[in-house]
Order: sequence, then C-alpha cells, then structure tokens
Amino acid sequence: MEKKTFVIPVGLVGLYAMLLVISGRIVQLLSLNSSNSKTFASVIINFVICALFL
Repeated sequence: MEKKTFVIPVGLVGLYAMLLVISGRIVQLLSLNSSNSKTFASVIINFVICALFL
C-alpha cells in the first residue's frame, strides 16, 4: 500500500475531528440552553469553518 493512500484519509479524519472540537468549544462559549439550538449552532459553525477552508 502506498503511503499516500493511507495518509490522506487519516489527515481528513484528523481535520474533521478538529472541526468538531472547534465547533463544540464555540457552542459551549455561546451557552445555549436547548439541545436543538446547540445542534443548529454547531451545524452553522461547521458550514462556516468549511467555507473558510475552501
């Protein structure tokens, strides 16, 4: 197996994990009460961060 076929998926999983941690911290700082608003804020933050990467 080539090194590239292993490194790229692992890197993408690592970036996704960082995205989840960052958005979770931001949602925590917003101190929202309901779980629906936390989920909605997390989705919006994930889209914004992905758009910034692109």
